[in-house]
Amino acid sequence: MKRSLAQFTLLLATGIVAFGQDKPDGPKPPDPTKSSAPAIRFAPTPIAISGANVEVLAVAVTADGKRIANAGGTTNPSSGFLNVLEVEKKKDLLNIKLTRPVNSVAFSPDGKHLAYAGAEGEFKLLAAETGKEVFSHKLDGAARLAFSPDGKKLATVTASKTVQVWDATTGEEEAKLKGATARLSAVCFSPDGKRLAAGGAEAEPKMPTKGMTFVWDLVTQRMVAKLESGQGFVLTVCFSPDGSLLATAGGSPDVRVWDIATKKEKTIIRVPNAPVYAVCFSPGGRVLAGAMGNGVIRLWDPVAGDEVGTLTGHPGACRALAFTDEGKRLVSGGSRRSVKVWDVPEKKEIATLRQDERPEDFPVPLALAATADGSLLALATEDKEVIIRGGRTGEVRATLKGHEDAVTCVAFSPDGKTLASGSADKTVRLWDVEKAKELLVLKGHTNWVYAVCFAPNGKTLASGAYDKTIRIWDTTTGKQSGKAIEAHRGSVRTVAFSPDGKTIASGGSDRTVKLWTVETRELRAALKGHEGSVRALAFAADGKTLASAGEDGLVKLWNPVAAKELVATKKEHTDEVTSLAFAGNRTVASGSADGTIRVWDTSTGEVIATLGAHAGGVIGLAAVSNGTGLVSAGQDRILKRWRQDAPGPVRLLAGHTGVVQHTEFSRDGKRILSCGNWPEGDKTIRVWETETGKELLKIDHPGQAAQAVFSPDGKRIASVSNDHNAYLWDSETGERLQQFKGHTEGLNGVAYSSDGKQILTSGADKTVRLWNVDTGREVKKFTGHTDMIRRVAFHPDGKRAFSAGRDGVVRLWTLDTAKELKQYKSSGNWADCLAVSKDGKFVATGGKELLVYETETGKKIAECSGHLYGLTSASFSPDGKYLLTSSYDYSARLWDRETGRELFRFRDHKNFLWSAAFSQDGKWIVTGGGGMGAGEGKFAKGNDFALRLWKMPDEKTLLEFSPEN
Repeated sequence: MKRSLAQFTLLLATGIVAFGQDKPDGPKPPDPTKSSAPAIRFAPTPIAISGANVEVLAVAVTADGKRIANAGGTTNPSSGFLNVLEVEKKKDLLNIKLTRPVNSVAFSPDGKHLAYAGAEGEFKLLAAETGKEVFSHKLDGAARLAFSPDGKKLATVTASKTVQVWDATTGEEEAKLKGATARLSAVCFSPDGKRLAAGGAEAEPKMPTKGMTFVWDLVTQRMVAKLESGQGFVLTVCFSPDGSLLATAGGSPDVRVWDIATKKEKTIIRVPNAPVYAVCFSPGGRVLAGAMGNGVIRLWDPVAGDEVGTLTGHPGACRALAFTDEGKRLVSGGSRRSVKVWDVPEKKEIATLRQDERPEDFPVPLALAATADGSLLALATEDKEVIIRGGRTGEVRATLKGHEDAVTCVAFSPDGKTLASGSADKTVRLWDVEKAKELLVLKGHTNWVYAVCFAPNGKTLASGAYDKTIRIWDTTTGKQSGKAIEAHRGSVRTVAFSPDGKTIASGGSDRTVKLWTVETRELRAALKGHEGSVRALAFAADGKTLASAGEDGLVKLWNPVAAKELVATKKEHTDEVTSLAFAGNRTVASGSADGTIRVWDTSTGEVIATLGAHAGGVIGLAAVSNGTGLVSAGQDRILKRWRQDAPGPVRLLAGHTGVVQHTEFSRDGKRILSCGNWPEGDKTIRVWETETGKELLKIDHPGQAAQAVFSPDGKRIASVSNDHNAYLWDSETGERLQQFKGHTEGLNGVAYSSDGKQILTSGADKTVRLWNVDTGREVKKFTGHTDMIRRVAFHPDGKRAFSAGRDGVVRLWTLDTAKELKQYKSSGNWADCLAVSKDGKFVATGGKELLVYETETGKKIAECSGHLYGLTSASFSPDGKYLLTSSYDYSARLWDRETGRELFRFRDHKNFLWSAAFSQDGKWIVTGGGGMGAGEGKFAKGNDFALRLWKMPDEKTLLEFSPEN
C-alpha cells in the first residue's frame, strides 16, 4: 500500500493526474481548490509526421507478376501495414493498417489468397482480392510463414522455437515439428514440398548468438539436418529450384550455400556489408540474389560464389527480395517503404512503385503555421513556395507558387480557409486553401515582409516588414486600411493581434515590444527589457498575458493591459528564440535555435518542461486543438506533433497487495467493488467509496477471487473462488450469507440476474450453473463447452444467458431448459471476454480481438482490433455507443461500437490490465490489474495493484488523443 500511495504522490507531483480538478455529476472526487487551470504539460516523445522511416520487411509476387504484396512497419511508434500493388498501373489494390510490423507475406501459388504474419504473434489468411479474413491463428511469438509449392499447406515458425504446418484450406494444424533449439526468424519449403527449412539463432547468457538452420522431412516429420553457421542470426533461408541447395544468411558476414545431401557447405560467400536480410534463387537457379543492409542488392553465382552483378539505388537498407518473369526481373523492398523492380540481365532499375519522402527531400522551412484544429500545416520555404501538408500525416496537400523570392512568414485565418504569406519580394499574398489558388496580392511594403497575422474576425490582416512599418489590410479587397504605422527604429520582425482584436503587438530589431490601438493606430505602450531583436510574440487566449522572445534567448511575460512585466523569467534557452505558442492561459511554449522547446508556467515564470525537439534548431511552433497539442518544424526538415500528456486517472485506489482481477461500480455509482486473485494470494474483496477513494470494506475470501459482482440493489456481493465454490456476502458488513457448492473445479465467472434472485457461475469444469440466491440450491446445469468457461452473463430479457469459454465460442442458452440456442465465434480461438449491451441487441466476445455480433441474427457487425496481446475484459457503455476493453498489453481501450474504430487508450497501468468497467451513468471508468509475463507462458508477480478511476473522455479529448493522431 505504501508503494501505491508513493506512486500516487508522484503522479500528483508530475501533473499526470490531469482531471483532479473536474467534478463528476454522480460520484464526486474532491476538487482541489485552484484559481485557474494548471499549466499544461506535453509528452516528451512527439509523433514525427514527416521524415518517418517505414520499412518494407517482406515482399511477394503473384505467379503472373501482375501484383506485388509488400508488408512491414515501424517499431517506434509501433505500426504495421500490408499493401498489394498492381504493377502496371502502380495502383493500390489493398491497404491494411496494423498495430505492429508485419515480418512475412506470401501469395498462394494460384494468387487467390494472401497470408501474413508478424510481430503480433499471429498469422492470417486473407482473400487476395478483398482482404477478407479466411482464418487466423494466435501463435506463441513473433512469426514468419511460407506457402507450400502446391498451395495446400502453410508453415509458420516463431521466436519461441515453434514450427507448425497448417492446412491452407481449413486452417487446421497438421503437424508440429520438433527439435528446433533456436529462436526462429525464417522459413521456406523445398520446391517439391517434401522438406521444410527454418533458420534462427541460439542465444545463451553471456555467449554470442549462434546461427542455426534446421531441415525437416515433412513425410516423417523428422529433423534431417541441423546446420550451424557461426555467430549471428540466420535471417533468411531459401532452397534452390531443384532442391539440392539451401542458401542461408543473416547477421554474419557470410552467405552460405549448403549441399542438402551431404549437409555440408558447398559455397561460402564473403559479404563486405552485413547484415544480409534476404536471399533468393532465380527460377533457373543460376543466380542467387542477396538484400544488403546498405541498400545494395548483390547477385552471385551460387556454385562458384562469384559476384556477377550489383543493383544500387535503394534508399537505406534493402530487406526483401522476390524473382519474377522467369528470373528476368527482381522485386525488392526496404527503407522508406520503397518497392522497386529491377531488370536482372541489364542490371538496372525498371521502376520505383513506391517510395516515401525523407527529410532530405524536403526544402528547409523558414516558418510554420497551423489551422486551429491542427488538420493543416503551412510551411514557408526559401524556394519561393508555400507547402500545405496534412497536420496528422504530413502528406503534401498543395504547393502554392507565386512569390518571386523566399517566403518568410505564413498565417492561417481563424476559420482555416485563407492563408496569408509574406515574402522577400515585398508582397503579402492571400490564398484560397481548399482550391490552392492565389486570391490577392497585397503591395505596399518597400522591403522584405517578415510577419503576417490575422485579426480574430478574419477580415483584417497585419503585416510587418524590414521597412520598419506595420500595415493593416482588408482581406476582402486587398486594400491597405489607413496609413502605415511607423512602428520601430529597425525592422518589424513579428506582429500579433490581441484576442479581442483591439490591440496589435509588434516586436522589432530595436529590442522593444510595442502595443498599438488598432482603431486609432496610436502607440499605447513600449515594453523594454529585451537585449536583442524581438522575433516572436503571442497572446494568451484570455488576453491577460503577452509573451515575447527573441535573439537574446529570453522569454518575457507581460501584462498587456497594465503594460508592465508580469513575472520575471530566467534565461533558459542557450540560443535565440524563434517562435512562441500559448496552450491555455497558463502555458506558453517557446522554440529555439538551440533545438529545444521549453514549456513555461506563466503564473510563476518557471520552465516546467524542456523538450528535445529538432537538430539544428526550431524554426516554427503552433498550438493546435485548443492548445492540447503543438506542432513544430525544424532545420532538420522534420515536422513533429506534440500532445499534452494523455489525461490521467482522477484517483488511485490503493490497498490490494496482489492482482486486481475484477472491478465494477455499484448501480448508484457511489461504490466500487474489486477482488484479488493469483498468484500473490491477495484473496480479498474490497469495497471503495468512489468520491473519496476510501476503503469501506475488506472481505477475506476463502480462496482466490476470480470475480465478484454487486447485486442489483447493491446490498449483496456474489463471488467465485478457486476452491470450487461461489459465495454471497453482505456488502455493508462483509458477513457471509450463502455458499454455493456443486462445481468440481475452480470458478472464473459470476453474474447476477436483473431481479437479484439468481446468479450464474462458470469454471474450469466446463459447466455453467444457475443458482437460487436465497436457498443456495442449483437450479440448472448447462453443458456443451469443451474447455474452461471464463465468463457468464444474463440476457436483459431474463430468459436467456451467455457463456464464454476457452473453446473459442460464446454460447447463448435458454434458462428454463438449459438448451443451447446459438454460438458466436471468438477471435484467436479462445473467449476470455464477454459483454452484452444493455438492450440485449449486441454481444461482444474477445480473445485476440473483440468481435461484436447482433444477438438475434449472429451477424458480426464490428471488429475491434489493436491490442498487442490478448483481451482480459470487455464491457458496453450504458448507451451502447462504446465498448471498453482491457488487455495484457497494460492498456484499456475505448472503441466505437458501430465501426470498431479505436477512440482512446488508458495508458497509466504498469502491469497486465485485467478489468475495465463503465459506471452506470457512463461518465466514469474504473480499471484494475497487476502482474506481468515472465516468459515461456509463466507469470511474474508485478507491483501495480492499484485501481484507477478515470473520467470518460469528452469529444475534444477523443479528437486530440485518438490513436490516429
